Amino acid sequence: ANIPLCLVVSRAARGRVYLAGARGLTVIQRTAAGWEKRAEYPDLGDVHTAAEEEDGTLWLASYSRGFWQVPQAGRISDWSKVIPRQWLKDCGLPAAIAWTAVFAAPGGASLFTDQGSYRLDPSGARCVPDDRFALGGEPRTAVYPLVRTANGDAWATVYTKSTLETDHPLGRIASAPGGARWRPAPAAALAEIGFAGAAVMAIDRTPTGEEVIWARGYH
Repeated sequence: ANIPLCLVVSRAARGRVYLAGARGLTVIQRTAAGWEKRAEYPDLGDVHTAAEEEDGTLWLASYSRGFWQVPQAGRISDWSKVIPRQWLKDCGLPAAIAWTAVFAAPGGASLFTDQGSYRLDPSGARCVPDDRFALGGEPRTAVYPLVRTANGDAWATVYTKSTLETDHPLGRIASAPGGARWRPAPAAALAEIGFAGAAVMAIDRTPTGEEVIWARGYH
C-alpha cells in the first residue's frame, strides 16, 4: 500500500487530491458518489514532499529516486498513458543526493537537495542552481522549508555549508536591491527551533486576518 506521507489539494483541478507516500503517488478525485482513485504510481520511491505549480504541474521529491514531474497535471482527465518524468541523473543535479524536498515558488518549483537548491532552466531541459533565494556573501544556498506571506516575503530555513546545521535556522527572506536580505526570527523562536533549522513550516491566518507562521524543529 502507498502509505501517505504528504498530500496536495489541487488548485488546478477541482476536487482532486494527490497522495504522495512510501511507494509513490496516488491520485484521488472527489465525485458525487464519493472519493475515487484515478491513478496510482507505486514505483516512484519514498515521496516525502510534493508541490503543485501555478499551471497545475505536479512535483514529487523522493529520497531514493530524486524528483518526479507531471507537467500540467491539473489538465489531465485520462491518466492511463501518463508517465511521470524523473529528474535524477545526467540532468544537472548532483551525482549523489541523500535528502530531497520540493516547494512551489513564483517562476517554477524549487528542488531542494542536501547539495544545494535547484530549479529547471528556462528551456525546461536541465536543472540549474536556484539563485532566487541567494543570500549575499554565501556561495551556495539550500532552502527548505519555505512559506510565503501575502507581501511576497518568504520565511524559511537556509542551509549554506552543511544541511546538518545552519547559521540561518529560521528567518525572513525579503527582496531588496542587489539581492535577498535575511532577517532572523526572534531569539525565543530560534531557541525553540534549534541549530538544525525547521523540519516543517506552515502559514495560517487569524480571524482578524493576521498572518501566523508555524514551525517545528528536529529536536
